[in-house]
Amino acid sequence: MGMIDVDLGRLFSAKGGRPLGVSVALGAIFLPSSLLLYLTRPDIYERYGLGGGIFFGAAAVGFPILYVCTWPWYTLLQAAIRQENIYRRIPEAAKLALPRPEPSTLEKVTADDPLEWPTLLTGGWTANGLLYVLVVIAYYRRLALGRTLILTAGIVLAVWLVLALLLHFGLKKLENDVQAAVARVQ
Repeated sequence: MGMIDVDLGRLFSAKGGRPLGVSVALGAIFLPSSLLLYLTRPDIYERYGLGGGIFFGAAAVGFPILYVCTWPWYTLLQAAIRQENIYRRIPEAAKLALPRPEPSTLEKVTADDPLEWPTLLTGGWTANGLLYVLVVIAYYRRLALGRTLILTAGIVLAVWLVLALLLHFGLKKLENDVQAAVARVQ
Protein backbone atom coordinates (compact mmCIF):
# COMPACT_ATOMS: atom_id res chain seq x y z
CA MET A 1 0.00 0.00 0.00
CA GLY A 2 2.90 2.36 0.74
CA MET A 3 4.23 1.98 -2.79
CA ILE A 4 0.91 3.07 -4.28
CA ASP A 5 0.88 6.15 -2.02
CA VAL A 6 4.37 7.10 -3.17
CA ASP A 7 3.45 6.65 -6.83
CA LEU A 8 0.29 8.76 -6.48
CA GLY A 9 2.24 11.38 -4.59
CA ARG A 10 4.85 11.46 -7.33
CA LEU A 11 2.12 11.79 -9.98
CA PHE A 12 0.57 14.81 -8.29
CA SER A 13 3.80 16.44 -7.19
CA ALA A 14 5.51 16.42 -10.59
CA LYS A 15 4.38 15.27 -14.01
CA GLY A 16 7.30 15.52 -16.39
CA GLY A 17 8.93 18.21 -14.27
CA ARG A 18 5.76 20.32 -14.19
CA PRO A 19 3.97 20.64 -10.86
CA LEU A 20 0.39 19.51 -10.83
CA GLY A 21 -1.85 20.45 -7.97
CA VAL A 22 -4.19 17.85 -6.57
CA SER A 23 -7.02 20.36 -6.83
CA VAL A 24 -6.35 20.86 -10.56
CA ALA A 25 -6.40 17.14 -11.33
CA LEU A 26 -9.39 16.33 -9.14
CA GLY A 27 -11.24 19.46 -10.20
CA ALA A 28 -10.77 18.75 -13.90
CA ILE A 29 -11.98 15.18 -13.52
CA PHE A 30 -14.69 15.37 -10.86
CA LEU A 31 -16.16 18.88 -11.06
CA PRO A 32 -18.06 18.20 -14.29
CA SER A 33 -19.57 15.08 -12.76
CA SER A 34 -20.46 16.86 -9.52
CA LEU A 35 -22.76 19.12 -11.50
CA LEU A 36 -24.70 16.05 -12.55
CA LEU A 37 -25.93 15.70 -8.98
CA TYR A 38 -28.37 18.46 -9.84
CA LEU A 39 -29.56 16.64 -12.95
CA THR A 40 -29.79 13.11 -11.54
CA ARG A 41 -33.20 11.68 -10.79
CA PRO A 42 -33.95 11.50 -7.04
CA ASP A 43 -34.91 7.82 -7.18
CA ILE A 44 -31.30 6.91 -8.02
CA TYR A 45 -30.28 8.19 -4.57
CA GLU A 46 -33.13 6.29 -2.92
CA ARG A 47 -32.18 3.08 -4.71
CA TYR A 48 -28.35 3.25 -4.68
CA GLY A 49 -27.60 5.85 -2.01
CA LEU A 50 -25.45 8.95 -2.24
CA GLY A 51 -22.37 6.92 -3.21
CA GLY A 52 -24.22 5.28 -6.08
CA GLY A 53 -25.51 8.64 -7.30
CA ILE A 54 -22.05 10.16 -7.21
CA PHE A 55 -20.59 7.08 -8.93
CA PHE A 56 -23.27 7.37 -11.61
CA GLY A 57 -22.45 11.04 -12.11
CA ALA A 58 -18.68 10.65 -12.07
CA ALA A 59 -17.96 7.36 -13.78
CA ALA A 60 -20.91 6.77 -16.06
CA VAL A 61 -21.60 10.29 -17.29
CA GLY A 62 -19.15 12.96 -16.13
CA PHE A 63 -15.91 11.34 -17.23
CA PRO A 64 -17.11 10.53 -20.78
CA ILE A 65 -18.34 14.12 -21.20
CA LEU A 66 -14.99 15.39 -19.91
CA TYR A 67 -13.13 13.06 -22.27
CA VAL A 68 -15.18 14.17 -25.26
CA CYS A 69 -14.64 17.84 -24.35
CA THR A 70 -10.84 17.41 -24.40
CA TRP A 71 -10.71 16.24 -28.03
CA PRO A 72 -11.35 19.63 -29.72
CA TRP A 73 -8.76 21.29 -27.48
CA TYR A 74 -6.20 18.54 -28.16
CA THR A 75 -6.77 18.86 -31.91
CA LEU A 76 -6.42 22.63 -31.78
CA LEU A 77 -3.21 22.61 -29.74
CA GLN A 78 -1.71 19.78 -31.78
CA ALA A 79 -2.39 21.75 -34.97
CA ALA A 80 -0.65 24.79 -33.47
CA ILE A 81 2.44 22.70 -32.70
CA ARG A 82 2.38 21.19 -36.18
CA GLN A 83 2.05 24.67 -37.74
CA GLU A 84 5.08 25.85 -35.76
CA ASN A 85 7.08 22.86 -37.02
CA ILE A 86 6.02 23.57 -40.61
CA TYR A 87 7.07 27.23 -40.38
CA ARG A 88 10.41 26.18 -38.91
CA ARG A 89 11.35 24.56 -42.25
CA ILE A 90 11.90 27.88 -44.06
CA PRO A 91 14.79 29.15 -41.86
CA GLU A 92 16.27 25.65 -41.88
CA ALA A 93 16.17 25.59 -45.69
CA ALA A 94 17.76 29.04 -45.91
CA LYS A 95 20.51 27.83 -43.55
CA LEU A 96 19.54 30.53 -41.02
CA ALA A 97 18.89 27.89 -38.39
CA LEU A 98 20.31 24.45 -37.78
CA PRO A 99 17.88 21.64 -38.52
CA ARG A 100 16.69 19.81 -35.45
CA PRO A 101 17.48 16.11 -35.41
CA GLU A 102 14.44 13.93 -36.02
CA PRO A 103 13.64 11.89 -32.89
CA SER A 104 13.64 8.13 -33.18
CA THR A 105 10.46 6.10 -32.86
CA LEU A 106 11.51 4.98 -29.38
CA GLU A 107 11.94 8.59 -28.27
CA LYS A 108 8.57 9.56 -29.75
CA VAL A 109 6.75 6.69 -28.05
CA THR A 110 8.31 7.18 -24.61
CA ALA A 111 8.16 10.99 -24.59
CA ASP A 112 5.69 12.77 -22.31
CA ASP A 113 2.71 14.24 -24.09
CA PRO A 114 2.96 18.01 -23.52
CA LEU A 115 -0.73 18.47 -24.29
CA GLU A 116 -2.05 15.93 -21.78
CA TRP A 117 -2.66 18.21 -18.79
CA PRO A 118 -3.51 21.44 -20.64
CA THR A 119 -6.20 19.68 -22.65
CA LEU A 120 -7.52 17.90 -19.57
CA LEU A 121 -7.82 21.21 -17.78
CA THR A 122 -9.44 23.08 -20.67
CA GLY A 123 -11.66 20.08 -21.39
CA GLY A 124 -12.74 20.18 -17.74
CA TRP A 125 -13.58 23.87 -18.06
CA THR A 126 -15.54 23.19 -21.24
CA ALA A 127 -17.40 20.28 -19.63
CA ASN A 128 -18.18 22.46 -16.61
CA GLY A 129 -19.54 25.19 -18.86
CA LEU A 130 -21.70 22.74 -20.79
CA LEU A 131 -23.01 21.09 -17.66
CA TYR A 132 -23.74 24.46 -16.00
CA VAL A 133 -25.82 25.37 -19.05
CA LEU A 134 -27.65 22.02 -18.75
CA VAL A 135 -28.26 22.62 -15.05
CA VAL A 136 -29.74 26.06 -15.79
CA ILE A 137 -31.95 24.61 -18.51
CA ALA A 138 -32.98 21.74 -16.20
CA TYR A 139 -33.97 24.26 -13.52
CA TYR A 140 -36.61 25.73 -15.84
CA ARG A 141 -37.51 22.70 -17.91
CA ARG A 142 -37.52 18.98 -17.19
CA LEU A 143 -34.76 17.14 -19.07
CA ALA A 144 -34.23 13.51 -19.93
CA LEU A 145 -30.67 13.14 -18.65
CA GLY A 146 -29.48 10.32 -20.90
CA ARG A 147 -30.80 11.80 -24.14
CA THR A 148 -29.56 15.28 -23.25
CA LEU A 149 -26.03 14.11 -22.46
CA ILE A 150 -25.86 11.93 -25.57
CA LEU A 151 -27.02 14.89 -27.66
CA THR A 152 -24.44 17.13 -25.96
CA ALA A 153 -21.67 14.60 -26.58
CA GLY A 154 -22.83 14.25 -30.19
CA ILE A 155 -22.66 18.01 -30.71
CA VAL A 156 -19.17 18.21 -29.18
CA LEU A 157 -18.03 15.27 -31.35
CA ALA A 158 -19.43 16.99 -34.45
CA VAL A 159 -17.57 20.19 -33.54
CA TRP A 160 -14.40 18.15 -33.02
CA LEU A 161 -14.79 16.39 -36.38
CA VAL A 162 -15.37 19.67 -38.27
CA LEU A 163 -12.46 21.31 -36.44
CA ALA A 164 -10.17 18.35 -37.16
CA LEU A 165 -11.06 18.35 -40.85
CA LEU A 166 -10.65 22.12 -41.24
CA LEU A 167 -7.31 22.10 -39.45
CA HIS A 168 -6.09 19.09 -41.44
CA PHE A 169 -6.89 20.70 -44.78
CA GLY A 170 -5.55 24.09 -43.65
CA LEU A 171 -2.30 22.53 -42.50
CA LYS A 172 -1.99 20.57 -45.76
CA LYS A 173 -2.33 23.82 -47.73
CA LEU A 174 0.18 25.52 -45.43
CA GLU A 175 2.60 22.62 -45.82
CA ASN A 176 2.34 22.81 -49.62
CA ASP A 177 2.97 26.59 -49.52
CA VAL A 178 5.98 26.15 -47.23
CA GLN A 179 7.40 23.39 -49.44
CA ALA A 180 7.09 25.72 -52.43
CA ALA A 181 8.86 28.47 -50.46
CA VAL A 182 11.59 26.04 -49.41
CA ALA A 183 12.04 24.97 -53.05
CA ARG A 184 12.42 28.64 -54.07
CA VAL A 185 14.99 29.27 -51.30
CA GLN A 186 17.09 26.27 -52.31
